[in-house]
Formats: sequence, structure tokens, C-alpha cells
Amino acid sequence: MPSKSKSQQRFMGMVRAHQKGELEEPSAAVKKAAKSMKKKDVKDFAKTKHKGLPEKVDETHLYVKESIDSFITEELVDKRDQFFEMLVEALQNEGLTWEEADFAIGEVDDHQLNMWMHEIEYEGKSVEWIAEEIIKLAYQK
Repeated sequence: MPSKSKSQQRFMGMVRAHQKGELEEPSAAVKKAAKSMKKKDVKDFAKTKHKGLPEKVDETHLYVKESIDSFITEELVDKRDQFFEMLVEALQNEGLTWEEADFAIGEVDDHQLNMWMHEIEYEGKSVEWIAEEIIKLAYQK
């Protein structure tokens, strides 16, 4: 997804640099964004060209973003982090390296990952089954 403003693009550039280990002393906001976002999504925001973008997004957009952020609780972030760790481990058990597992997970859209997280928690699906599905999706495109 492209950035909506120049300032958002610059912020995502800092987040990307932090994820790559290239940013010394990142702010708390940069650390939080880097932890909660997939590398692929951050890269998409960060690579947006400035031409035609406003310097900042108007207040209406900021209000909507703050409303969405209020629904993202620390517990949900922790649960998602645990889910990703389980997926990476399951993918490594299937013979993938950490980098290959990270790539494979990045190829799956967020909606599908959220559905699988729900299926593990409430429907008893196994992480191994989901790992196999991720491999099919990522490497058969």
C-alpha cells in the first residue's frame, strides 16, 4: 500500500531502516511500528514516491487512524507475535530457513493470516497444516 503523505513515507522509511538494523536510537513510535508491521508492508509504504503527495494527511484521516489504533491492544499484538513465531518454527520444521519462512509468510495477505490465527485458536487447526498452506501459497505463485 502506498503512503498517503510525504511525512508518512518518511516515517515508514525510518521504520524500514530500523527493521533492517540501520537506524541508531529509533523513537518509541518507530520501534512500535517496526514490531507490529510486516516487512513487506513497511517496504511498500517506504518506497512511495513523493510526487503529488501532500506533506501531511488532513485531520480526518488522523482521527480514523487513531480510532483503528485504539482497537489494537497490546494483547492482540502479543498474540500475533506468538502466532508468527509458531508459523516460522513450523515452516522451519518443513525444511525452510528463517529467511525463506519470513518470505513465505510475507506472501500471504493479512486477512488470510488473521483467519488462520482464528482457526488455530477456536477451531483446533494445527500450525503444521497452516505451514503447508503457506508453502503452497508462497511458492506456487
